[in-house]
Amino acid sequence: MRTNFFTVLFAGAIGMASCNSVTKSENIVAINQLEGEWKVDSLTQGKDSSSIFPLLLSMAATDSNHNFSMHLIFKTDSIITTYADGNKDTTLFQLDTIANSIVLLEKSGPDTIWYHIVNDHAMSLQFKDSSLMHMSRK
Repeated sequence: MRTNFFTVLFAGAIGMASCNSVTKSENIVAINQLEGEWKVDSLTQGKDSSSIFPLLLSMAATDSNHNFSMHLIFKTDSIITTYADGNKDTTLFQLDTIANSIVLLEKSGPDTIWYHIVNDHAMSLQFKDSSLMHMSRK
């Protein structure tokens, strides 16, 4: 049975408080920066001894040219993840523009990842163990 990518990665993460103090216009600007299709370019291992890096590495998988085959499509309220084997998962989220975080709304409870927009074509996601997923707009 295939487990949702984000559920596996973020099991046990501490949920974020609601983002009621974020204005609608701040959320619109931030989601406009995130929306669209992103491809994984590289991964950087985190500092935590219980690193999720090996799981990230296996989920992203590389093709014969050593390019990562994982893509994420950010919509206004969901992320569609396409894996190397072609399978897809959809995860609902809420954006917290103050903390630059994405609160994933999982059945097991909310989980958080942090985003950093480098420019219009580059972004990174940081996971709870400080592993980084570097992505570029597809």
